[in-house]
Amino acid sequence: MAVAILTGLAAGILTIIVSSFLFYGRYTRQFPGDTQNPLSALTSGVVTGIGVCAAVSVVAAAVYLVLDRRTTRS
Repeated sequence: MAVAILTGLAAGILTIIVSSFLFYGRYTRQFPGDTQNPLSALTSGVVTGIGVCAAVSVVAAAVYLVLDRRTTRS
């Protein structure tokens, strides 16, 4: 189960980094004079990363539980 949580955490951190750059590029093109673009991009990246972290953790835990049940029944 710890592996599922660590997998989700790693995916969440990677998502925060990548999505922050993507959001920053979009905000810079859309609002070129706004000084809050870096903060907005980081906030959007963190929110996206938390969602991905939770989703990946749940999926990894479900896969772990399904595989564990398969091996104990055989």
